Amino acid sequence: DSFEFEFVAFAYEQPSQNQYSYMLEGFDEDWINTVNQRNGRYTNLPGGTYTLHLRGTNSDGVWSEKIQSIQIVVVPPYWETWWFRSLLVIFFAVGIVGALRWRVKSIENKNQELERLVRKRTADLEKRTVEIEALYQADEKILRSVTLNQIFQALVDVSVSLLNADRSIVFAWNESQRKIMPRVSRGFMPETLSAFKFDRDEGMIGIAMKTSAAFIVSDLKSNTLRADIQAALQKENIESFAHFPIVVDGKVVAIFNVAYTRANALTRDSIRLFTALVNRASLSIANMDLFEQTKDLAVMEERNRLARDLHDSAKQKAFAALAQLGTVNGMVKATAPQEFTPHIGEAETLIYEVIQELNFLIQEIYPIALQEKGLETTLREYVFEWENRNDAVANLKIQNGRELPLDTEQAVYRVIQEALANISRHSKAKRADVSLIYNPDILQVVIADDGCGFDMNQRAKGMGFRSMRERINSIRGSLQVQSAPGQGTRLIIQIPVKENLGD
Repeated sequence: DSFEFEFVAFAYEQPSQNQYSYMLEGFDEDWINTVNQRNGRYTNLPGGTYTLHLRGTNSDGVWSEKIQSIQIVVVPPYWETWWFRSLLVIFFAVGIVGALRWRVKSIENKNQELERLVRKRTADLEKRTVEIEALYQADEKILRSVTLNQIFQALVDVSVSLLNADRSIVFAWNESQRKIMPRVSRGFMPETLSAFKFDRDEGMIGIAMKTSAAFIVSDLKSNTLRADIQAALQKENIESFAHFPIVVDGKVVAIFNVAYTRANALTRDSIRLFTALVNRASLSIANMDLFEQTKDLAVMEERNRLARDLHDSAKQKAFAALAQLGTVNGMVKATAPQEFTPHIGEAETLIYEVIQELNFLIQEIYPIALQEKGLETTLREYVFEWENRNDAVANLKIQNGRELPLDTEQAVYRVIQEALANISRHSKAKRADVSLIYNPDILQVVIADDGCGFDMNQRAKGMGFRSMRERINSIRGSLQVQSAPGQGTRLIIQIPVKENLGD
């Protein structure tokens, strides 16, 4: 992009007087006079074709008529070439198009991401709506339930019909069979339910009962179960399941189970939902127990009022009547004929029996002796009094005795009272044996006599077995009667109790 040149004029007379000028056509706008300098230089010329014109004068200063011209070609650097500039234009255009397309694609991706988030949030909201609806319906069903079975049935119904579980079951301890067994279920075949029997500490159910820990089995194939249980679940096509303990006041009352015919069906959300469902059931059971306690308290207060009224009115009047009869009896013996004396004595006996019945009724309504002295002492006093009133020997045996809840002790005391009353009225027995054996989780009561007995197929009317069963059933116990004519009668009572009660 630069060049130098030299020139000379062919005038030899005083060559020092010669003058020169030049012009680079395409670059200079006018001639450049160099006086007597005979060279020139151009730098930083843009690439292209130029024409260098030269002229000179003689010593007289006359310019030559003929102008010398030379074509000069300046090769431009590559960044000034047309193809390079064309490439730059193309690259720039491509860059702009690419940037625009990238921007459009970015906006499209962002819109797609927003749409995906909206769909996800919508699906989550719909799912939460279904969950809330399921919990609402479960709450509605549970709140209308008045028994444990109704609460448990509401759990399994909601889990299958609303929460898409394939099967559901509630396990609970069966005292009569001494096993953990199904209480309510939905979707399982009867033969499967008959196989579901577990010992207290057996398997995951036993551990859940003992520790209140939930168990999640995502794939049944990788889990080791009892052979018959494994076969039953395979027949049901069960591949995953979960156990959720139902805990009330720190005690596991049942195990809620949900089962699926596909593996890995239990997600974090479903586990959270089933846990919330179980918590609602636990709260409802606790409220039901609280309501029962409140109702029992109201009944107890009414009983106390009746007991006070009986004690302060009827019983006192009976004592007054007995005192008046005693006075009359003394006067009759002194003045009246002897035939009046037996009738007055019979009247005294009847009033005394009324007083005894009132004492029994007051104790029945208001068990103050049980509250103050406990079952063992109260029983010993009652058996002693019964033995003195009857022509029979009574033996009382208590093994490993400890304090139990008042309702349990009251039911046991009333059943023993009624049984001994039946013995004195009907059995003609010479001996009565009463034993109470306190095991860790069972109280066993046995009442036996050597009386006349009766035919189990033709029970004597009014012997009170119905009221005894009702009392024992109210505390979840069982009553078994054994008797035969001439072989006496034996009552066997079993009542579930907690080992730590009274500690």
